[in-house]
Amino acid sequence: MAQDRGLFELVTVGAVWQHLEEAVQGLAMTSLSQMIQTGGLLIMSLRHGPGATNRQVFQTSAETVINIASSCGFDLLRKVEAASVQSDNRSNGVRWTWLALRKTR
Repeated sequence: MAQDRGLFELVTVGAVWQHLEEAVQGLAMTSLSQMIQTGGLLIMSLRHGPGATNRQVFQTSAETVINIASSCGFDLLRKVEAASVQSDNRSNGVRWTWLALRKTR
């Protein structure tokens, strides 16, 4: 556990959140909050659109994630929307939201 070795200044969560059901997203964000020191950063990428046929994905909204993060002590620093860099994903309508969050409490 991260708590055994100290808290992190930076945690990145890339291409993960879409695999979490909404019911467990709050638990996951609470765990992330417990791993990050006050003043630390959480960088997340949120996938929007269809996933691979062999992996379950759930639709998510940036606003929902921002609200969950806020309730866990994070403030939004930056939100950026981006098209997928992979041409197959772009043609299937996949896009990304990148979030930079600072733990303030």
